[in-house]
Amino acid sequence: MTRLIEYSLARDVAERVYSGKSALPAGWELDTSFNPNAVTDGTGVPGELHQGSGFYAYALRPTIANTSEAQNVRILAIRGTERKKPSDLYADVSDIGKSQFDGASSVINSWLARHLVAGRNIELIGHSLGGALVQWAANDTNLISEANATSVLSIGRNLPDPNVPGSTSHPKFVIKPSQLHFYTFNAPGITLSPSAVAPSDKTSIVNGEHHVIALKLSFPAPILKGDAIHLLGGSPVGGGVVAHRVNFAAVGHSGWFAHAINRPTWWDEPIDPGYVPPFPADFQVAQAVGRFVTDLFDANGQWDSELAASVKLVIFFAVAATVGLPFQLGDKLRDLIKGVAAFSVELVSSLCRAVSNVSQGASDFLSGAATAFESFLKGTAKSVEIVRLALRPYAAALIH
Repeated sequence: MTRLIEYSLARDVAERVYSGKSALPAGWELDTSFNPNAVTDGTGVPGELHQGSGFYAYALRPTIANTSEAQNVRILAIRGTERKKPSDLYADVSDIGKSQFDGASSVINSWLARHLVAGRNIELIGHSLGGALVQWAANDTNLISEANATSVLSIGRNLPDPNVPGSTSHPKFVIKPSQLHFYTFNAPGITLSPSAVAPSDKTSIVNGEHHVIALKLSFPAPILKGDAIHLLGGSPVGGGVVAHRVNFAAVGHSGWFAHAINRPTWWDEPIDPGYVPPFPADFQVAQAVGRFVTDLFDANGQWDSELAASVKLVIFFAVAATVGLPFQLGDKLRDLIKGVAAFSVELVSSLCRAVSNVSQGASDFLSGAATAFESFLKGTAKSVEIVRLALRPYAAALIH
């Protein structure tokens, strides 16, 4: 793989994008060719894209004074989950960011096409949900599909050929893998997202690095140390997983939910070449059913408020867990979640009573799911297996 910028700069940018255009790295400035109509559209200023869905990204170019970087390199940095925004969290788990990417793809793809046609090199960077969005941008459906009229390749072929004066198209344009590279940090994969339906959604011509904080289950006290978010959505698209094995005792941290990007010492820890992420095999089934059930609660197909998104998020987790996510984690982790069983079921039941537009069918479905969830957490795995097998045909229909 050919890095277009250094790893240390990529990690720094992945952190800085959370602060927006006020915290650009030294020697870089906004590339105003990205989202040039931002002011008119109400999506920020040229060089950034900020949408109501929670999506935020900016594009960077080296300043003229920056002689340490190649002037033909551009960076697209996509912000990850805003923890204070339930809508972002729901985007994280329900379709691993696909709906957010769809809303931003026209701006992203036109910018990518223009720079690739011009022969420039582009580094894609994202942490958490931002890293998943990088994968949606870099997969083969979005980049090189000739059948996709909005792919970067299709857009590029409709731009003038820079080598042919007066041309209005570039029918021979191809994307060279060497023009692109990516860095993601603790990002979920997208291969098991319900939205990844085509084989080309799960592959990429782009090579890159998926950096993660290696996950470890410690005993006798069952504590997860490291990051678990990168297990969502299955294996990542393109490149390979680069796992950092952190000595949490040495850095004064418990290791619980080690997901942050703003801990430089974590990301400089030694790489564990033997780390194999334990992706849960049935996550796609759990995810699809959870998303379907939460959609039953929509009045008009849209949850416009963050409060509504909060309700939806809790319901999603309850139903997805019932269908099979905890089952896949295995017996050793059961003790980790027994303590929250009664609370989770009661919370979901209370939310059902509180939301006025819940249909009776949806309420009955969720009540059954909650009951099965509670039974499982008490150790009755057989009942969960029955529910899981009963729902699998419906999940398969939703996925395909």
